[in-house]
Amino acid sequence: MAQPQSEPGEGVLASEGTRGRTVGIPPAFRYPKYRVYWFGFFLAVSGHQIFQFVQFLLMYELTDSVVALGVLGAANAAPMILLGVIGGVFADGWEKRSLIITTQGLSAAAVLLLALLTSTRLVEVWHVIGVAILVSSVGAFDAPARSAYYPLLVPASAMISAVALNSTIWQSTRIVGPAVAGVIVGMVANVALDGMAVALYIASSGYVAMVVAVAWVRTSAVGQSKGNPVRNLRDGLM
Repeated sequence: MAQPQSEPGEGVLASEGTRGRTVGIPPAFRYPKYRVYWFGFFLAVSGHQIFQFVQFLLMYELTDSVVALGVLGAANAAPMILLGVIGGVFADGWEKRSLIITTQGLSAAAVLLLALLTSTRLVEVWHVIGVAILVSSVGAFDAPARSAYYPLLVPASAMISAVALNSTIWQSTRIVGPAVAGVIVGMVANVALDGMAVALYIASSGYVAMVVAVAWVRTSAVGQSKGNPVRNLRDGLM
């Protein structure tokens, strides 16, 4: 009986997969582009978690009001809820790499502005709320773009690994980010605003790291939707 022939490269892929399992390397980490992206994403999310924590400290320092904290929480949540669908349609029609660089750059600039205002003692309540709204609004466009970016970095066989590795970043930084921010605020000088400003500078640099990582990784522009954005939004809601 004739033996079935293997596909070209099947033996090589099998051996690579065996080696990967032997050394315990997640499949997605075998691809250099994804490794660079993952490291940049780790720094960006770490910076984002620091920003999320410090903005509430800053708001309470300025107002000494728990009601103001609730308003700030709404400013963080509302744009993501209201713009989520629009952001997905927009991300579907734009080149993912450029969109991620733009959104992360805007976030970096917004947090940097808040850091400058804090360090110069010019920060006011409306500054904190305004930056929160801007970062959250940008996130509504950034999140779907990042989700659609994975297929450009790894093949389908490593997609589950890539998504899982990115999920671990969110889960771990939710614990580590606020802790790091608390240490920074507590260690820098005797004035709380100085410590908050330093933490915000670090948070801004995290977004910049993501911009550098994505700019360094060259990918194709496949997967862009050429349809009408309004029609796509209507079809998504129907």
